Amino acid sequence: MNDDEREIIPLSPEALKEKYPTSRHAPKPDCTRCHGRGERWVQASGPFSAKWKPCMCIFVEHEHVELVSEMFQDVIKREKARLLGNEEQ
Repeated sequence: MNDDEREIIPLSPEALKEKYPTSRHAPKPDCTRCHGRGERWVQASGPFSAKWKPCMCIFVEHEHVELVSEMFQDVIKREKARLLGNEEQ
């Protein structure tokens, strides 16, 4: 995928709420993952596909974004390993 396909026009808070109805917050302006857009590009490999995904910052209190994101990263890492047959014992 080239860089042109990865470009995104940031959605307004109203459009984000419409696209992700369970979101509870506007994007965190200084979010390290989405940079205040509310969506972020997620790279993928194997059976997973890369695409724009909602950022955690529109779902949780901004003060908890880093902690929740780290927890999700750990879960995703373990699940990918399990699905790919590389489960750690």
